[in-house]
Amino acid sequence: MGDTTLSGKSNSRLVFQYILKMIPILMKISPSLLLLTICLRVLQIGVPLIQVYLTTILVEQVTLVTQFGVGEMRRAIIILLIQFLFLFISTLLKSFNRYLMSKLNYKTKYYFDRLVAEKASRLPLVLYENADYYNQLERASGQSERAMSFVDNCFSIIQNAVTITGFLVILFSFHWGLALSLITIIFPSLIVNIKTGKWRFQQMLQQTPAERKSMYLLDLLSTRQAAKEIRIFGLKDFLTTRWSYIYWKNAREKLSLDKKTEIYISFVDLSGIVVNTLAAAFLIWLGALGRVTIGHYVALTQALIQVHTMLDEIAHKVANVYEDALYTSTLFSFLSLPTENSEEKNSLPFPNIINAISVNGVSFSYPSHEKNVLDNVSFSINPGEKIAIVGENGSGKTTLAKCLLGLYKPLRGEILINELDLADINKEELRKYMTAVFQDFVQYQFTAKDNIAVGKPELVNNVERIKSAAQISGAHKFITQLDKGYDTELGPYFFGGQEISLGQWQKVAISRAFLRNAEIIVLDEPTASLDPISEAEIFNDFMRLSQGKTAIFITHRLGSCKLADRILVLKEGRLIEEGKHEELIAVNGEYHKMF
Repeated sequence: MGDTTLSGKSNSRLVFQYILKMIPILMKISPSLLLLTICLRVLQIGVPLIQVYLTTILVEQVTLVTQFGVGEMRRAIIILLIQFLFLFISTLLKSFNRYLMSKLNYKTKYYFDRLVAEKASRLPLVLYENADYYNQLERASGQSERAMSFVDNCFSIIQNAVTITGFLVILFSFHWGLALSLITIIFPSLIVNIKTGKWRFQQMLQQTPAERKSMYLLDLLSTRQAAKEIRIFGLKDFLTTRWSYIYWKNAREKLSLDKKTEIYISFVDLSGIVVNTLAAAFLIWLGALGRVTIGHYVALTQALIQVHTMLDEIAHKVANVYEDALYTSTLFSFLSLPTENSEEKNSLPFPNIINAISVNGVSFSYPSHEKNVLDNVSFSINPGEKIAIVGENGSGKTTLAKCLLGLYKPLRGEILINELDLADINKEELRKYMTAVFQDFVQYQFTAKDNIAVGKPELVNNVERIKSAAQISGAHKFITQLDKGYDTELGPYFFGGQEISLGQWQKVAISRAFLRNAEIIVLDEPTASLDPISEAEIFNDFMRLSQGKTAIFITHRLGSCKLADRILVLKEGRLIEEGKHEELIAVNGEYHKMF
């Protein structure tokens, strides 16, 4: 998962590749909008040419009015009204086209933002342990507008190119030098703008890690996450200094690039002014030879200005297309990452009945670590068995739980359900039969009802099931005492939200697990923030309600392990002891020391 890099030789191929990708996507998003905006652009192609023609005959007619008086005014007024009506309609078409492009842009942004969100939710969880993933996500995020800009710029280039071709034919009819002088303007502008686009893209790739760190530090300073510790430990100056250093380091690099590009662009713009002035002087010379009239001079001067503007715009648009293609490549690169199911060989259904779960020689390490977090772990779980996993911090308990849930794929070894490799079972099917409460559970800033319903979203309107799950976890009692009961917004993020204690949040999280009513239940420190009485009540209810289900719970409070059918003791990623509470106490080993 590296940075996107492109050679100069592949530029044209890259642009053409993304044109072929984007047009079918836009046709899928909104074919009517796309076709309508294309039609409007086609209508606008001839607008500048017609405007130059109307200007020519209007100036010629005004010349006649000044020579022969009011008798020539009627035709001049008619031409003026025709020009007004033409400009009026042209302006309406442009406005309507801008509105259609805005509408198509919103639809396109929604389409790609949703794809990015859905892709992120289906990627292997282990990617979240890799800094490169966050860099790639940062680069892909917000590039949906670039994708639409890419197509819009392509349309603009084609539209302007056809219009310019018409202008050049007119200029060539007077003298080939007029046409040739303007054609030469585009090349230096094109080269400079493409180079600056490539420089900006390369700078974006280079600065992404620093930009993420800057945003993280600013987020710490301005949000609730670290507010208490910033005040207690006096971290304001410490964090601000670090943020300021990164911010100004990036800003200086950007300003340096801005200075470099502005020097090149100024040179190109000044060259254009010189060419335009020389072309106007050449027209005056042609007028002196009697080859152009006053009307022609005014209209051709207007044409020269418009062609120069369009050529300059084409140069910028071509550079933008190249730059947009580079940025859009990061979006498509992210969207092409393999998802969980895409790596599976068969994507088998989950078995109807669980006969056994076998963990055979499982080892696992995180992308940024050489040392195994799990090392050759083997054990089996019988149907309906209650397993407790204990060990010191960093012993691999939570990692093992994530492997059992299919969130992490073992580096070596296998996890079998009824002889079916967990890696081969369809992940969406698998998770219908599993539920979990993690120690870093999410505090959703939703209503109490919706907070519980996320455990099984299809039950969001089944209030009785939601209340039943809350009663099991002990959340029902405090929820009913909130201002709006189950309709109370939890958390302080939104207006009317009501904050609750960490222990109450944990009860809400446990309610989600009970709502799901799954065959396999994994609880990772589910009662860490609860008082002993609440913990005992929840574990008793848990054992009662999980009869006939396979349950795995991780805990530091060894008293609750007495309720388990079997206890697994991990140390430094290895399974070192296994048995019932009484058996392990009698062995006088690691479990006995911990107890």
